[in-house]
Amino acid sequence: MRTPAPLCSFAFLVASVAPVAAGGTISVPKQHATIQAAIDAAVDGDVIVVSKGTYEQNLLFDNKTNVTLKAKKKHKVIVDGQENDDAITVYQSSGIVIDDLIVQWGDWFGIKIDESSDVEVTNCTVRWSGGDGIHVESSNDVRILDNKVHECAWGGDPVRLESTTNSLVEGNKLSGDGAGVVLDSSDGTAVHKNDIEWCQNGIEVAGEGNLIAKNDIRAIVDRGIVVDDTAVGTTVRDNKIEACGEQGIFVESNGTTVNANEVESTGDDGIRIEADSCTVTDNTVKKPIDDGYRIEGSFTTVTGNKAIQAGNDGFTITSTNNTLTDNLSTKNRSNGFQVEDENNVFTNNKATKNGFFDLFDNTNPGGNTYSGNTWKTEKVP
Repeated sequence: MRTPAPLCSFAFLVASVAPVAAGGTISVPKQHATIQAAIDAAVDGDVIVVSKGTYEQNLLFDNKTNVTLKAKKKHKVIVDGQENDDAITVYQSSGIVIDDLIVQWGDWFGIKIDESSDVEVTNCTVRWSGGDGIHVESSNDVRILDNKVHECAWGGDPVRLESTTNSLVEGNKLSGDGAGVVLDSSDGTAVHKNDIEWCQNGIEVAGEGNLIAKNDIRAIVDRGIVVDDTAVGTTVRDNKIEACGEQGIFVESNGTTVNANEVESTGDDGIRIEADSCTVTDNTVKKPIDDGYRIEGSFTTVTGNKAIQAGNDGFTITSTNNTLTDNLSTKNRSNGFQVEDENNVFTNNKATKNGFFDLFDNTNPGGNTYSGNTWKTEKVP
């Protein structure tokens, strides 16, 4: 098993960049008629500056080091892949920067980064790709920053990382048929401050030691954030999730931390935990169609959360050996706390103004422990 990358605050949000050797400036089309000719001619430290226009080319960085490709004027350079191949491919290269291009009509991927390191894609618009907008595989220290990716065809994901480590996906505006961001067997990566809408799922996580933080996710067909059962050591915090067809946050991996998220108007549960030994703290769930929180794993700590106006129960506990402390459940259509299994501990929780009971314990007498809780109506064995 791979060792998870450490999560030290936001220390790994900024990848270290090796010093770039001093190079020259290559102008397109002044010095080279095509962008590919400029890439082929570039050496360590060169900056390729492209004048405005549409360039119908499929670009390849192959074994290049410390080369920057950028537009001379913002939003004035279009790289059109003509559906012949990926519009831009970075292969076995390092220190590559792709800045401020419009990339369109990639046959499968708009931009593909493969077996490379220290690559940055920034301020680009990627559209109309046949599959994923930005696709990264078998790479490390990749930064995808402040891009707009939309209209990916055939269920393509706006951003997808496969078998990639220590990377950053930040500040992007993403929409498309697939998931906004997919981490597939990718470790030690931060998905941070992205704006994601109109996707199948918002963010899908499979890999170790990843951080999902401060994203704005809305108008999602299925789930806002999905934490796969292989996603060991995932932290999901400070995200805003609204209007999902199913759950806002869905967790299948043991030991996941879900902290300080705001979830509203989901078509199913607000937050569902189907894993053990998770930590669920200081979240707020409003107006889900079903339960605010559904805890189906054991040995999970649920502290300081709020469930407000759920279509069913505020908190539903279907498993054993969980600890619930200082949670608020109010104005839910059914019960404040619905308890379906034993050996759970409830301390200093508050439930009020719920449709049926503030507490409904459907287990055996003495099956659960209650101390210091505040509720007016209860049904206990």
